[in-house]
Amino acid sequence: VKRIRRSKGGEYDPADYIPSTEKDIKSMWVEFTSYINTIKNQHIKELLEKIFLKNTFVAKEFSIHSAAKSVHHGYLGGLLEHSLSVTQICDFMADKYKFVDRDVLVASAMLHDVGKLWELSEFPLNDYTDDGQLLGHIYIGAELVEKTASGIDGFPDRLKTILKHCILSHHGEYEYGSPVLPKTLEAHILHCADDMDAKSKVFEEFISADSTAGPWAGYHKMMGRNIRKTEY
Repeated sequence: VKRIRRSKGGEYDPADYIPSTEKDIKSMWVEFTSYINTIKNQHIKELLEKIFLKNTFVAKEFSIHSAAKSVHHGYLGGLLEHSLSVTQICDFMADKYKFVDRDVLVASAMLHDVGKLWELSEFPLNDYTDDGQLLGHIYIGAELVEKTASGIDGFPDRLKTILKHCILSHHGEYEYGSPVLPKTLEAHILHCADDMDAKSKVFEEFISADSTAGPWAGYHKMMGRNIRKTEY
């Protein structure tokens, strides 16, 4: 090395040095926020606009934040990638069963992990904050909905409670951190969509990281099973 200097802002892409999504962040953000215009309930639509478009912190950080410290989508853009995938699944499922309120389901899918913006610090640390350790993203997300909806004129209390319930119950079980079990059809579908996307990503990342010969990628400790690579 003959010469070295500190690089300046704009001279490099942080994604070249930080674990990052393989998908285009700008395209994902456009698709994700486009769901807001599909919401018919004006109170829910305004809630989503205030959180994702008018809240400058959320609008700036949501597209580049990670969704986890290590389990799944634990990289730059992971939160947006995961949230978009869950929203797409919920939108697909909305007309498959009777009694589903699509506006509630899609909105809760978009909002279910928004609390991770405060639960996890930014890269390169990507570790739990004090709020993350002491409160957790489930409570933080429900609290954000409470505060934001309370500032919207005429926002129905029952609708606010239903949306908060979806967030509070999306982990599906007490032992996985949800203070309540899913008690509405929308909350149940959201939990299933979240669980499916998270665990499918675990499989994907484990197989991608495997370099051994043969069809078996090995034992995954969190999943508690050996994982096989399907011929494809």
